Amino acid sequence: MEEGTMVTVQDPQTHSKFGKQRYTDYKIIVQSHSSAFRLPQSSVRRRYSEFVWLRQRLERTRREVPELPHKTFFRRFDGPFVDARCKGLENFLQAIMKTKVFLADRGVHLFIQSRLTTDEIDSVLSGDYKYVEGPPVQHTEGRTSSTGQEVSTDESESSTEEA
Repeated sequence: MEEGTMVTVQDPQTHSKFGKQRYTDYKIIVQSHSSAFRLPQSSVRRRYSEFVWLRQRLERTRREVPELPHKTFFRRFDGPFVDARCKGLENFLQAIMKTKVFLADRGVHLFIQSRLTTDEIDSVLSGDYKYVEGPPVQHTEGRTSSTGQEVSTDESESSTEEA
Protein backbone atom coordinates (compact mmCIF):
# COMPACT_ATOMS: atom_id res chain seq x y z
CA MET A 1 0.00 0.00 0.00
CA GLU A 2 1.19 3.55 -0.69
CA GLU A 3 3.09 4.80 2.35
CA GLY A 4 0.89 6.94 4.57
CA THR A 5 -2.32 5.52 3.09
CA MET A 6 -4.87 3.60 5.10
CA VAL A 7 -7.98 1.99 3.61
CA THR A 8 -10.58 0.42 5.86
CA VAL A 9 -13.98 -1.12 5.24
CA GLN A 10 -16.36 -1.00 8.16
CA ASP A 11 -19.86 -0.27 9.40
CA PRO A 12 -21.89 -2.73 7.30
CA GLN A 13 -25.53 -1.66 7.08
CA THR A 14 -28.35 -3.81 5.78
CA HIS A 15 -31.13 -1.89 4.08
CA SER A 16 -34.66 -3.05 3.52
CA LYS A 17 -37.27 -0.99 1.70
CA PHE A 18 -40.85 -2.01 1.15
CA GLY A 19 -41.16 -3.93 -2.10
CA LYS A 20 -37.39 -4.02 -2.71
CA GLN A 21 -34.77 -6.65 -2.01
CA ARG A 22 -32.58 -6.28 1.05
CA TYR A 23 -28.95 -5.39 0.55
CA THR A 24 -25.92 -4.56 2.66
CA ASP A 25 -23.49 -1.75 1.98
CA TYR A 26 -20.10 -1.06 3.53
CA LYS A 27 -18.30 2.15 4.42
CA ILE A 28 -14.90 2.63 2.75
CA ILE A 29 -12.66 5.06 4.59
CA VAL A 30 -9.45 6.36 2.99
CA GLN A 31 -6.86 8.36 4.90
CA SER A 32 -3.77 9.37 2.97
CA HIS A 33 -0.91 11.83 2.93
CA SER A 34 -0.01 10.73 -0.60
CA SER A 35 -0.34 13.14 -3.50
CA ALA A 36 -1.85 10.21 -5.45
CA PHE A 37 -5.14 10.87 -3.64
CA ARG A 38 -7.34 13.86 -4.34
CA LEU A 39 -8.61 14.02 -0.76
CA PRO A 40 -6.57 13.38 2.38
CA GLN A 41 -9.61 11.73 3.98
CA SER A 42 -12.82 10.41 2.46
CA SER A 43 -15.58 7.91 3.00
CA VAL A 44 -18.11 6.36 0.69
CA ARG A 45 -20.61 3.51 1.00
CA ARG A 46 -20.51 0.67 -1.56
CA ARG A 47 -22.47 -2.53 -2.10
CA TYR A 48 -20.85 -5.90 -2.75
CA SER A 49 -22.04 -5.75 -6.39
CA GLU A 50 -20.03 -2.53 -6.84
CA PHE A 51 -16.89 -4.30 -5.59
CA VAL A 52 -17.61 -6.99 -8.20
CA TRP A 53 -17.77 -4.23 -10.85
CA LEU A 54 -14.39 -2.86 -9.70
CA ARG A 55 -12.77 -6.30 -9.78
CA GLN A 56 -14.09 -7.01 -13.30
CA ARG A 57 -12.82 -3.64 -14.47
CA LEU A 58 -9.35 -4.29 -13.04
CA GLU A 59 -9.24 -7.74 -14.66
CA ARG A 60 -9.07 -5.94 -18.03
CA THR A 61 -5.54 -4.80 -17.13
CA ARG A 62 -4.45 -8.44 -17.49
CA ARG A 63 -2.79 -8.23 -14.09
CA GLU A 64 -3.53 -10.59 -11.25
CA VAL A 65 -6.46 -9.11 -9.35
CA PRO A 66 -7.07 -10.03 -5.71
CA GLU A 67 -10.08 -12.22 -4.95
CA LEU A 68 -13.28 -10.94 -3.41
CA PRO A 69 -15.00 -12.78 -0.59
CA HIS A 70 -17.41 -15.34 -1.99
CA LYS A 71 -21.03 -14.56 -2.73
CA THR A 72 -23.73 -16.58 -1.02
CA PHE A 73 -27.50 -16.72 -1.17
CA PHE A 74 -27.93 -18.30 2.26
CA ARG A 75 -27.52 -16.37 5.50
CA ARG A 76 -26.06 -13.40 3.65
CA PHE A 77 -27.54 -10.99 6.20
CA ASP A 78 -26.34 -12.92 9.27
CA GLY A 79 -23.95 -10.95 11.48
CA PRO A 80 -20.97 -13.33 11.27
CA PHE A 81 -21.23 -13.58 7.46
CA VAL A 82 -21.56 -9.79 7.03
CA ASP A 83 -18.59 -9.18 9.35
CA ALA A 84 -16.43 -11.73 7.49
CA ARG A 85 -17.40 -10.20 4.14
CA CYS A 86 -16.55 -6.72 5.44
CA LYS A 87 -13.05 -7.92 6.41
CA GLY A 88 -12.67 -9.67 3.02
CA LEU A 89 -13.61 -6.46 1.17
CA GLU A 90 -11.07 -4.54 3.23
CA ASN A 91 -8.38 -7.13 2.37
CA PHE A 92 -9.34 -6.79 -1.32
CA LEU A 93 -8.91 -2.99 -1.29
CA GLN A 94 -5.69 -3.15 0.70
CA ALA A 95 -4.24 -5.62 -1.82
CA ILE A 96 -5.24 -3.29 -4.68
CA MET A 97 -3.48 -0.39 -2.96
CA LYS A 98 -0.24 -2.42 -2.95
CA THR A 99 -0.22 -2.70 -6.77
CA LYS A 100 1.10 0.45 -8.48
CA VAL A 101 -0.89 -0.14 -11.68
CA PHE A 102 -4.13 -0.33 -9.69
CA LEU A 103 -3.13 2.54 -7.41
CA ALA A 104 -2.64 4.73 -10.50
CA ASP A 105 -6.03 3.74 -11.96
CA ARG A 106 -8.49 6.65 -12.06
CA GLY A 107 -11.42 4.23 -11.71
CA VAL A 108 -10.05 2.97 -8.41
CA HIS A 109 -9.79 6.53 -7.10
CA LEU A 110 -13.31 7.40 -8.21
CA PHE A 111 -14.59 4.18 -6.64
CA ILE A 112 -13.03 4.81 -3.22
CA GLN A 113 -13.21 8.62 -3.09
CA SER A 114 -16.39 9.69 -4.87
CA ARG A 115 -20.05 8.92 -4.53
CA LEU A 116 -20.46 8.42 -8.25
CA THR A 117 -22.37 5.30 -9.24
CA THR A 118 -20.51 2.64 -11.20
CA ASP A 119 -22.41 3.73 -14.34
CA GLU A 120 -21.28 7.31 -13.75
CA ILE A 121 -17.68 6.16 -13.22
CA ASP A 122 -17.88 4.23 -16.52
CA SER A 123 -19.13 7.40 -18.24
CA VAL A 124 -16.31 9.49 -16.80
CA LEU A 125 -13.68 6.91 -17.78
CA SER A 126 -15.03 6.54 -21.31
CA GLY A 127 -14.92 10.31 -21.79
CA ASP A 128 -18.69 10.71 -22.10
CA TYR A 129 -18.73 12.93 -19.03
CA LYS A 130 -16.13 14.89 -17.15
CA TYR A 131 -16.06 14.67 -13.39
CA VAL A 132 -15.78 18.17 -11.99
CA GLU A 133 -14.22 18.15 -8.52
CA GLY A 134 -15.32 20.54 -5.84
CA PRO A 135 -18.70 22.09 -5.08
CA PRO A 136 -21.41 21.77 -7.72
CA VAL A 137 -21.61 24.51 -10.31
CA GLN A 138 -24.92 25.39 -11.94
CA HIS A 139 -24.89 24.83 -15.71
CA THR A 140 -28.01 24.42 -17.80
CA GLU A 141 -26.35 21.97 -20.19
CA GLY A 142 -24.55 19.84 -17.57
CA ARG A 143 -26.11 17.40 -15.16
CA THR A 144 -25.56 16.72 -11.51
CA SER A 145 -24.62 13.24 -10.36
CA SER A 146 -26.27 11.44 -7.48
CA THR A 147 -23.60 13.02 -5.27
CA GLY A 148 -24.55 16.56 -6.10
CA GLN A 149 -21.26 17.01 -7.94
CA GLU A 150 -21.47 18.26 -11.46
CA VAL A 151 -20.88 15.91 -14.33
CA SER A 152 -20.87 17.80 -17.62
CA THR A 153 -20.60 16.72 -21.24
CA ASP A 154 -17.75 17.85 -23.47
CA GLU A 155 -20.34 19.61 -25.66
CA SER A 156 -21.55 21.81 -22.80
CA GLU A 157 -17.98 22.82 -22.01
CA SER A 158 -17.16 23.68 -25.60
CA SER A 159 -20.40 25.67 -26.02
CA THR A 160 -19.67 27.72 -22.89
CA GLU A 161 -16.12 28.37 -24.10
CA GLU A 162 -17.41 29.65 -27.45
CA ALA A 163 -19.93 32.00 -25.83
